[in-house]
Amino acid sequence: MRLSDEADPVGASATDALSGTVSGSDSATNLITGNEGCTPGYWKNNADKREATAWEPTPYDPEMLVGNVFTIPSCVNSGIGNNTLLQALSYKGGRGVAGGAWNLLRSAVAALLNAAHPDINYCTSEAGVVAAVNEALASCDRTAMLLLYEELDLHNNDGCTLDMHGNSIDGGVVTASESGFLSWFRLFRIRR
Repeated sequence: MRLSDEADPVGASATDALSGTVSGSDSATNLITGNEGCTPGYWKNNADKREATAWEPTPYDPEMLVGNVFTIPSCVNSGIGNNTLLQALSYKGGRGVAGGAWNLLRSAVAALLNAAHPDINYCTSEAGVVAAVNEALASCDRTAMLLLYEELDLHNNDGCTLDMHGNSIDGGVVTASESGFLSWFRLFRIRR
């Protein structure tokens, strides 16, 4: 299952020929752009080291159970639903259907937080993330799960617009506290 208009009730997905960003519209006046996203590592580290300050504007909590957000089929592993969202951000992947689900869920939790955060312009809505992930999991097909994992991972690496404390980096401006590589990456993205 790919992220698409069918998985995203908010608006249709399309590529803007001028900016290369994914966009859609939920009405004639509200443009939805999607060229930002924070990685699973960002969300995990923010919860571990910054008391989940970046999670606060979202309806999600690090201790919320995976099974309360996503539908976990028996072909995956029923115990996975009892793990927290924070635990899912540490999944390492593995073999078989369960390994595919672990990879997918790690990226899915980050995608969900990206979609829910008001300062991140993610490529789809929360409902779009949940629908696509639930469909891939329900397929019980490792390949389908890994294809969606790769797509989410790509969008989760679009560039995080939050600093380590969860504050918005206004206009993508690089702050002095960012690492050298991240600073270079942000400047590269701004100049593209």
